[in-house]
Amino acid sequence: MKQPLPDFVIRGASCYMEEDPAKDWRTRVLFFGPTSVLDELHVHAGLLRGFVCPHPPHSHEHEELHIALSENLEFVFRDSDSQLEKAFPVEKGSLFYNDAELAHTIRNSASEPAAYLFARWKNRTRTYPSEIRKNFYYYPSSSRDNFRRSTGEGTETIEIYSGPSRYLPRLRALFTKVLAGGRIPFHRHAHEVIFMFLSGSVEILGRKLDAPGFAFMGSQVPHYIVNPGPEPAEYYAFELHGEA
Repeated sequence: MKQPLPDFVIRGASCYMEEDPAKDWRTRVLFFGPTSVLDELHVHAGLLRGFVCPHPPHSHEHEELHIALSENLEFVFRDSDSQLEKAFPVEKGSLFYNDAELAHTIRNSASEPAAYLFARWKNRTRTYPSEIRKNFYYYPSSSRDNFRRSTGEGTETIEIYSGPSRYLPRLRALFTKVLAGGRIPFHRHAHEVIFMFLSGSVEILGRKLDAPGFAFMGSQVPHYIVNPGPEPAEYYAFELHGEA
């Protein structure tokens, strides 16, 4: 029997962010399956014990992104020319995207546990001329002066990228802050959206989510986001467009 395509999924990850003494690397799958534009989408929350690297640098057919929920994460990749491994720290709240061809991994550089959110996706037969570098990074603290007011009340957003990726004719990435009491009113659109929540609490279609967490919204599904407060809520939104 063919698996039905999702139209709305919301899952919190805060209860999975506690260290397990028996595991160096703990993951919790928040979503796995096809969507209307992707053959496979996988989303999980992860936690690394102190000084743990979950696996050596590797490449695969998926494109993927990580969102750092802790200060002590490092992104490690193998330089395609020299084949040397390079590592650099990523600040809490930052986004790093990785194309399928670049060998990579992550590492906890401190004794405290390090948490992150992760998404990867692929299509088996459809590829596009990606305009994204093999890897790119976004740090919210570097763009505080570039926010613009969005269509919501008490919300600010910035566009990080808009264009083709390996498996999407158009991927649009946004970073949004919703102030306490702010809202994005009911709306719908012709594309799917992945939401990755970093901080605060929000309500979506009557469901409350305390960050960190994840939500998926299918195309043409009316939805809203409200921050009941008392703190600002921050999240990334990734629009998955089936047409350019």
